[in-house]
Amino acid sequence: MKYVFYFLLITTFTANAQIDTILQLGDDAISIGIDENNYHIIESEVKRMITNGAAKRVSLLTVNSNIDSLPFFIFEFTEIKELHINSTGIISLEESFNKFRHLVQLRINSPLCSISDKIILDSIENLHIVKYSSMIFPKVICSWKQLREVDIQGSLFTRIPKEIDNLQNLLVINFSDNKLNQLPDEIGELKHLEVLSIGDNDLKTLPNSICRLTKLRELYILNNPKLKITETQRECIKSLPVFKTLFE
Repeated sequence: MKYVFYFLLITTFTANAQIDTILQLGDDAISIGIDENNYHIIESEVKRMITNGAAKRVSLLTVNSNIDSLPFFIFEFTEIKELHINSTGIISLEESFNKFRHLVQLRINSPLCSISDKIILDSIENLHIVKYSSMIFPKVICSWKQLREVDIQGSLFTRIPKEIDNLQNLLVINFSDNKLNQLPDEIGELKHLEVLSIGDNDLKTLPNSICRLTKLRELYILNNPKLKITETQRECIKSLPVFKTLFE
């Protein structure tokens, strides 16, 4: 017998107002809208879902919030594969995320102040972050070895750690609109990388190791006003086996 479950809380944001929520039927996804006024209502509903086993059947969770921390009860959805967080408050990723053992995609469209170095996400393949406020790249990301796509934009970090070469499954990197002033030589060790987007940064040079990215198809380097590419580098990049487009 096939169980089909879908619990949807459609949310809308209005300034200085409660988040509106509407319950609907559907498949195995949840969107939860949380504010100070409905917090306990949502908490009670989630507890009911845990009790009747419905929480275990949820694979996609979207959290829309205007409070400054993620509610503890979202970590009861331990079987989710996708998590989308949309918050007007400043949040942090804590060790509680280790409960999401099956998480494949994490998308954070919220101001993010920190990422715990104790988070272990062995299944994650796609990571999308905007507005990360730290000036230091979260090195723990370099231990999530199943990553295929990393998209971190609108942040303040100036460098990428050399441990980036641990991510041998990476196909796409988007580090646009940050404060990068250099790339590590180790980026040339990402043998499967197909797309590298590093526009809107403060880069001055590119490492010569970029010419070892034999799977690279697209390179985006627009809006790096101080960036100088030598003719040797330019010819090397364009001669890569499957390379198609240089956006500069």
